Amino acid sequence: MTAHVVPMFDLGWNVPVFAVYPVIPVPMVQIAVGMAPFQMEDAGLMMRQAMAEMPVHFKHCAGEALPRWRILCYGDSLTAGFFAGGMKFEPYGRTMSEVLSAGGYPCEVSVCGHSGCTTRDMLDARQTELADVVGCKGNGLSRILDAKPYDLVIIMSGTNDMGRGTCSSTIVEDLSHLHAVCHDRGVPTMVLAPPPAPAYGQMQEVQRQYLCQQLRHFASCSTSVCAFLDPAVFFLPPGGIFRPSPANSAAEDLVSTANGQLWEGDGLHLAPNGSQALGLGLAPLVAAQLGEEPGDY
Repeated sequence: MTAHVVPMFDLGWNVPVFAVYPVIPVPMVQIAVGMAPFQMEDAGLMMRQAMAEMPVHFKHCAGEALPRWRILCYGDSLTAGFFAGGMKFEPYGRTMSEVLSAGGYPCEVSVCGHSGCTTRDMLDARQTELADVVGCKGNGLSRILDAKPYDLVIIMSGTNDMGRGTCSSTIVEDLSHLHAVCHDRGVPTMVLAPPPAPAYGQMQEVQRQYLCQQLRHFASCSTSVCAFLDPAVFFLPPGGIFRPSPANSAAEDLVSTANGQLWEGDGLHLAPNGSQALGLGLAPLVAAQLGEEPGDY
């Protein structure tokens, strides 16, 4: 499968970042706030075309022939940045790549997100490829890692598993095997829990939080897992607590209450602002894991 390299600054694709979290000493980056609606629409459509075959690679290495670090973001539609019913995409890895590079960490961030697929689907197809529910094709995890070296793999999966009624212990077991695909190749991983889904009510959030506890325990027991993170921390107002809307709420109510339209109207997928918030929040945490020197290529 041919890999795509998506330029960061061509065709007006500047990332509309609205803040920089000073979690670690990454130089503060001034990035333009906002983007005209038609530009975001065009970018989403263009990204949908690029994501037809994955992984897609984002890099911005000013003055350098090669990136110093390579990072893979792997998972389901939330990693792919699915929005507008799958007609458009805005992966969090795009924002993360630009913020890392602007902060002095020139890197290539690869993205592969299998929309509608479970962790078991990804595990079973690790040596081949997956065609997802919107017609995009992505290489399996083993195939991606065998194609080029990576310094870190970020895995976020489990939303579709919960939606299909899979118990938390099975999700964690499947995810541990998926992480082991990386660990067997000497590549460290980061565990991202499934984000909150405002549309699915309190019971879903209780299950999600229980899954978070199990994933945190898994991460703490593995020397090859460098970090665990619940993405909810990036979607909360200062001092706030995530409270999902009651089940069967109207879509417009979900959007209006979901912290500045970070979610799509379906209350499940992240809106472009939500994906950008995730990429922005992750950037300094990822930088802390990269260290001072890149791997040898």
